[in-house]
Amino acid sequence: KTVSLNDNLKLYIFKRWNRNIFNPINPFFLKRLIKADIIHCHQYLLSFTKLAIIFAKIFKKKIFVTDLGLAVPKPPPYFDWSRCIDKFLVISEFSGKFLDKHYAGKEVIYAGVDTEKYKPAAQKENKVLFVGRLLPHKGADCLIKAIPANTELDIVGQIYDQEYYKVLRELSIGKRVSFFHDLTDEEIVHKFATSGIFVS
Repeated sequence: KTVSLNDNLKLYIFKRWNRNIFNPINPFFLKRLIKADIIHCHQYLLSFTKLAIIFAKIFKKKIFVTDLGLAVPKPPPYFDWSRCIDKFLVISEFSGKFLDKHYAGKEVIYAGVDTEKYKPAAQKENKVLFVGRLLPHKGADCLIKAIPANTELDIVGQIYDQEYYKVLRELSIGKRVSFFHDLTDEEIVHKFATSGIFVS
């Protein structure tokens, strides 16, 4: 599937061949890399990143990786993939410290924000907002446990683990917690603008 984002940018979407939503694979994405000058992968320990690394080395292309903290198995000890990467581009000093020391050179490039789009509303609501994937390592369960019973909490995010989501729902009993899974971009922007506190 191809989506034109603007006159100069196209998005190619490939259907995964496997059932693992955390480690999807479809080798046909490699044909789109032929004309690429630079390759940038998100999530270091995934199969498609390893394929892209091999491709980059064979065709002598620059390759960069940003790891965003997806919980995946550690790589086998017999091969250090990081030595084939030109640089890790991490989004915070914390992320840089979190990565294993043997990883290739790291450079912090902070995530940008459109301050015209994301700006506080004149009138704030007395509520807390969480936006993120509903996975254990994101810690939504800790937030629900900590939130006072009389404080509103909006949790925005897709469900990836039904058992974990069940735990979140159970923890929410007796509290003012609302879950949102299919908001539009505009609705999420509105929640950011009007919430009194954002927890990440």
